[in-house]
Amino acid sequence: MGLSGEGLLAFEWTLIAVTIVLVVARLHLRFNYIGIGLVISDWFMFATLACNTALTCTDTYLYTRGVWSESIDYYIAGWVISENYELVVLKLRMSRAQKVSTSITFGLGIINIVVTFTRWFINQTDIGPDEDLATARE
Repeated sequence: MGLSGEGLLAFEWTLIAVTIVLVVARLHLRFNYIGIGLVISDWFMFATLACNTALTCTDTYLYTRGVWSESIDYYIAGWVISENYELVVLKLRMSRAQKVSTSITFGLGIINIVVTFTRWFINQTDIGPDEDLATARE
């Protein structure tokens, strides 16, 4: 059994507090010691912090509304999956445009996974380019 709802929320809010402290420390270092202003990575960091804080606020709200009750079963036990996996998206009740955009989204995700796995595989094995070839251009 995992954490209780209160424990999970306390852990999430602790992580948010630690993140805020680290962001403030980074900004203090950047402004007072390095002497430069905000850069693009800072804006991404702010956006990430805002998204994570919004997610934690949502979790807290849902917990207070009783969504995380212990009587709710979140596991998919008892669900029956059909043996026929072909054209799963085509069986959904959507317009043709929604089916096409959903298929494209899944396709891009699969391409992303394949490219990422291939890059990892090349970096972990000797299949990658030779060092001599890489340094020969210099």
